[in-house]
Amino acid sequence: MKTAESTSRKELRLEIPDNTVASYDVIGDIAVLRVPAGHAIHTRCLAQAVIRAHRCVKAVFRQVGAVDGEFRLRGLEWVLGEKRTVTVHREFGCLFKVDLEKCYFSPRLSFERFRVASLIQPNEVVVNMFAGVGCFSLLMAKLGGARKAVLC
Repeated sequence: MKTAESTSRKELRLEIPDNTVASYDVIGDIAVLRVPAGHAIHTRCLAQAVIRAHRCVKAVFRQVGAVDGEFRLRGLEWVLGEKRTVTVHREFGCLFKVDLEKCYFSPRLSFERFRVASLIQPNEVVVNMFAGVGCFSLLMAKLGGARKAVLC
């Protein structure tokens, strides 16, 4: 059975220029492209293709540089759509409001967050060091039944 996501990505591959290598994440209604320097000339074309493939995407940014610094932030450069970095991401029935310029967030960790949350026993107290948006803690409380979640 094909999912909307796999179909969208397949259609997207048909629209990008030959030999262009890129990846992207969709966080809420914002897409973040990772385009190697040698292919940066195609960034706008890629952004347009992502918006066509994912109708929920309202803004596209390009990640410039690696995730870095004390808060593990990524440099973002606006490419297309709305000029805002705040979005609401939905994951396993939880909503996370995140400003991508001020806090690290990766949707690629969603199944790891779910896996860890499923290890929590009812009424456990959870301490989440370096919590960021608080995804682990919220999922632990919702899915694992943690009695209390302390975010540091």
